[in-house]
Amino acid sequence: FTTGNLNPFVGGYAEQEGSSNRVALRAKSELSASLPWAPVPEGLTNKPFGEYVGDVGFDPLGFARNKRLLPWYREAELAHGRVCMLAVLGYTVQTSGAKWEPFI
Repeated sequence: FTTGNLNPFVGGYAEQEGSSNRVALRAKSELSASLPWAPVPEGLTNKPFGEYVGDVGFDPLGFARNKRLLPWYREAELAHGRVCMLAVLGYTVQTSGAKWEPFI
């Protein structure tokens, strides 16, 4: 009762049953973290904070098999994501009807 939290599901007074940790159990298995029914694809490690941040074993098309081009694929994805963000901003500004005086 010293924490002030009486909820047994969020770390209050109830004891945990065993030492089962979902993250630890998922790391031990050979299944993908993103698709729990599928195995980890070849070329990925299933470690979210490993060599590539966000590597949770999601590669349905098998791009990660080519280790030499994987950094290039990553940079291309970042560049395309940035272009898409600018496109959404431009679309939003145009559809809102905003006008700036010198560009009427």
